[in-house]
Amino acid sequence: MNNGLRWISTQTVFRLLLRAGLFSALIHLFFLSPQPCRGEPAFFLSAKNLSWADYKPDRAQEIAPVIDLCGNWEYRAGDKSGTIAVPSSYTDFDGPVTFTKKFVVPGEWRGRSLFLKLFGVRHRAAFQLNGALLGSRQSNGVPFEILIPEQFVKYDLPNELVIEVDNRRSASRTLPLRSSIFAPKNFGGIVREIFLEARPPERINQLQIQEQEIAEYPQNSALDREAKIDVTLSLQLQSENGPADLQVEVYDRRNNRIIRKKTTLEPNPEDRISTKEFQLAIPDPRRWKPGEANLYRLICSLNRG
Repeated sequence: MNNGLRWISTQTVFRLLLRAGLFSALIHLFFLSPQPCRGEPAFFLSAKNLSWADYKPDRAQEIAPVIDLCGNWEYRAGDKSGTIAVPSSYTDFDGPVTFTKKFVVPGEWRGRSLFLKLFGVRHRAAFQLNGALLGSRQSNGVPFEILIPEQFVKYDLPNELVIEVDNRRSASRTLPLRSSIFAPKNFGGIVREIFLEARPPERINQLQIQEQEIAEYPQNSALDREAKIDVTLSLQLQSENGPADLQVEVYDRRNNRIIRKKTTLEPNPEDRISTKEFQLAIPDPRRWKPGEANLYRLICSLNRG
C-alpha cells in the first residue's frame, strides 16, 4: 500500500515537472526570447584602463615601444554616430558598429614590425588601416594580435584605423550561442585595451616550455632532485648581422638566480625565422601548492656585441 502511494507520488511529481518545463519553454519562446535590437547603442565604459606595463611588466619600451590607442574613438551604428571611450561595451544594438581613430606613427619606427594588439573584442572584428584591409578575427573576448604590413603605414603622418565590430552571435563560433532569459543583453565592442607595438627586426617571437619528469637521486648525492624542462624558442635574426648571443636565466620565487647559460646563435641565411631547442635542469625544485606558490621565472634575452 505504501509502495503504491510512493509510486503514484513520484509519477505526479514527474508530470508536474514536465508540464512546468514545457510551459517555461513556451513562455521563453514566444514572449521572453530577446529580439534583435537596432536602436541607438547604450555604452558602458571600463572602470579602469590597464597600461601596457600592467600586461607586459618585463618588456622594455626602449626595445619595443608602444602607442596606447585607448581613449576617444568615433563610432557609427546604423544612422547613429558619436564619440565614445575605448575600452567600452555596448548593448541594445545588434549588428556591425564601426570604430575609427587617427594616430601618428613615428618615423624612427621604420624597419620594425608593427603589431596591433587587442586584449578583447566581442564578438567579431574586421580591421582596416588607411583603407587597406588588415584582416578579421573571431575574438569572443580573447587577446590576439595582427601584423600590419609596412606598405600600409604612413610614417610621421596621420593614420586612420577602422575597426568594424559585430556582436551578433553565431551558433558555431560564439559562446554563449544566443541570448537567453538569464542573460538577455547582447554586449559588443572593443571591451579591453588596444595598443600598437613596434618590435625590433631581430627578436624572440615565441617561447614554449614543456615540463619533464622530476628525477630522483640518492639522498647522499649533491642534488637530491632536479626537474627538467624543454625550452623551444622561435627567433627572428638577420643573417647580414652575423651570429647573435642568447642568454637564459632562471630565478626562484625569492628572486635568486639559479641558472645562467649563454650560447651563440647562427642565423639561417634562407629564412629569418630560426628555432632553438634546449633543456634546463632545475635543482632541488619546489612544487606549487595552495598557500605556497613556488613560481619560477625564465628570462631569455637576445644580444649583440
